[in-house]
Amino acid sequence: MGRFAATASSLVFLALACGCGNGVVDVITGSDAGRSTDSDSETGTGSDADSGLEPDLVVATVVVPPVFDAVPARIAAAFLHEPDPRTKPDALGAQYDEPAIGAGQPYDLVSTQAGLTGPHYLRVILFVEGGGTGEPIPGVDFVGIAQKPVFLGPGTGTVKAGTIHLHLTP
Repeated sequence: MGRFAATASSLVFLALACGCGNGVVDVITGSDAGRSTDSDSETGTGSDADSGLEPDLVVATVVVPPVFDAVPARIAAAFLHEPDPRTKPDALGAQYDEPAIGAGQPYDLVSTQAGLTGPHYLRVILFVEGGGTGEPIPGVDFVGIAQKPVFLGPGTGTVKAGTIHLHLTP
């Protein structure tokens, strides 16, 4: 997680520089990350000189079990007040179709903070082919939740939720 910087453009640049562009998504366009042309992304200043605004984001590394052999269809983030993944979310975060995730291939998830404030747990659902679309299907789709809450709110910048290990939905 140390490769995450404070801005979306720096996230994309650092991911490409680390050779981990697979799974990194541009939070502005929602597409797979390409080379950044942002003039300040290579300076390491941690600011976005183009807009003057620092986005409030949540980042996490998502990992599937080592025996994962399903075909990922969509990955979805949500924010909860308590660490029970079955809890109804307070807000939905980013969702990406066909994420590049697999056994031995973690996914670097980037999401907006969905306008929330205060402590929240980040929950991630990986919907797979043959699984659910709105709710995960037990024994088919995968779910995981951050071990600790993250503090969200205006001006918090990029908040790191750590590594989230997915398991089959009970």
